[in-house]
Amino acid sequence: MRLIKNSSILNVFYNSLIVYPVPSNITYAWNLGISAAIMLFIQIITGIILAMYYVPTADLAFASVRHIIDNIDYGLMIRMYHASGSSLFFLLFIYIFLEVYIMVLMLIQEN
Repeated sequence: MRLIKNSSILNVFYNSLIVYPVPSNITYAWNLGISAAIMLFIQIITGIILAMYYVPTADLAFASVRHIIDNIDYGLMIRMYHASGSSLFFLLFIYIFLEVYIMVLMLIQEN
């Protein structure tokens, strides 16, 4: 604990992540929104990286994908993050809309 109080960087992280005051009415739906925002950010970053190397012509499209996978550092990992991230992003939004729909139905039945 003394190390955290003496180091300004560790103190900022400790105060921001560990002892951060959070309202008691925040539920898991808030976490789903943050997860969706993180997935969107990952999609944007990996999409920009992939767009820098992709050639959208009929003759060179496959060759450019092979070039991304074989010759670019971590190209396969970036491509897989982008492919699986889109599916996770879509599933997160389906789940969020389903939760909102169920909450609306519960409010209608309550009245």
